[in-house]
Amino acid sequence: QGLQQVMQAGKVSPSVEARIRRKDGSLIWTRNQGLVSRWTPDGQPLELMGISVDITATKQALDDLQRSEQRFRTFAELSSDWFWELDAQGRFTSMSASSLRNRNVQQVREAVLGRAWQDINPAMAALPQWVALHTLMQRQLPFHDLVLPYRGDDMQTRWWSLSGTPIWNAQNQLTGWRGVARDITEQRQAEDKLYVTAYTDTLTGLSNRAGFERLLQSTLDHSQDAGGALLFIDLDQFKQINDSLGHSVGDRLLAEAAHRIQDTLRAGDLTGRFGGDEFLVYSRRSDTPAPDEALVLAERLRADLARPYTVEGRMLHTTVSVGVAQFPRDGSGIAELLSHADAALHEAKTLGRNRAQVFTPELLARVRRRAQLEAELHAALEADAFAIALQPIARLQLRAADADTAITAQQRYAIVGFEALARWTRPDGEEVSPLEFVPIILDLGLIFDFGLQILRK
Repeated sequence: QGLQQVMQAGKVSPSVEARIRRKDGSLIWTRNQGLVSRWTPDGQPLELMGISVDITATKQALDDLQRSEQRFRTFAELSSDWFWELDAQGRFTSMSASSLRNRNVQQVREAVLGRAWQDINPAMAALPQWVALHTLMQRQLPFHDLVLPYRGDDMQTRWWSLSGTPIWNAQNQLTGWRGVARDITEQRQAEDKLYVTAYTDTLTGLSNRAGFERLLQSTLDHSQDAGGALLFIDLDQFKQINDSLGHSVGDRLLAEAAHRIQDTLRAGDLTGRFGGDEFLVYSRRSDTPAPDEALVLAERLRADLARPYTVEGRMLHTTVSVGVAQFPRDGSGIAELLSHADAALHEAKTLGRNRAQVFTPELLARVRRRAQLEAELHAALEADAFAIALQPIARLQLRAADADTAITAQQRYAIVGFEALARWTRPDGEEVSPLEFVPIILDLGLIFDFGLQILRK
């Protein structure tokens, strides 16, 4: 048909693509163009000449490209991700059809097409994630898996994971951006639930030990100059209440105690449950700190927690002991602060409970001695290392008639028995008074074994 048109028109033919079968039976694609080179006397085309170019490779490349584009389009439409493009001015020009299957993303698609990306989420533009995106795009840098919050017209917050790269033309000029996004709201919500499970005490709603230490570490990292105080709180009579009235009553008392702690603290202070009947509080130093600010807070908490509790119709009472360690004076890290606050708490209990005690270096020396004595007392019981000192018990035998008579001590008194006294010498040779080691044995719950060992001796 192309050749006929040329012959009729008598001019150069348009380019015509045609398949030609070779002698071996294979087909090739050609691009053909020709003109009439000879005419009959009456003006009819007599001879046609032209050129044919083998375009099989080009045709195959175009077919491959179309198939690749179709394959990519299919994958894009089946993917849960959605693809986007911006022009050089930052306006959304395209969003893949896969976004239409997600109602939330479809709403976003309708809201953003034709708009500049900076204008689509003004309520959250000041958040660090959006500031980071703005910085990257200003610097024309690619970004990967950047997590961004988005709040649509329904005021519900969704979460996106966004990746993108700048597009350049042959003159190295920015022509736009192209990237992929994913709605990760459900994943984010699941992660939040896992975080709550991992770092929250289910009974009180406070941070558990791991969660508290995580928050405290972040606070210490950002407040090296500000300072603060770590308070270690223990409910003195909780064990008796829990053992006598049951775990249900004990749990409700702990929940009420946690509520009182939160009500007493300032905004920004940290609180958590260390375990059992022990709580932790970290209070940042105020801008205008008062003398003994940490001790004042400890006393206020002690008084609030010692107020009577009404649980299941019962009026319950417990005193409170508090140990205080100050940052950075008493420690620059979590482990050191906890150890020193715990040492102060132990001292408060040793001094009779129901008090607040601030950590001092001298206190640490006593605590370390106590810890060493505890370890050695365990070993002493296993090695049967206690000795017995016998103190005589005498009865006075002096009669009225003998008052003015010179008599000896043996005549004046009669030995009627002996008091067996336990004595303990440490491995380094120090003789420790029973007034010191017997209370420790009581606290360790070893008094029964100790008593049997002394009786056998």
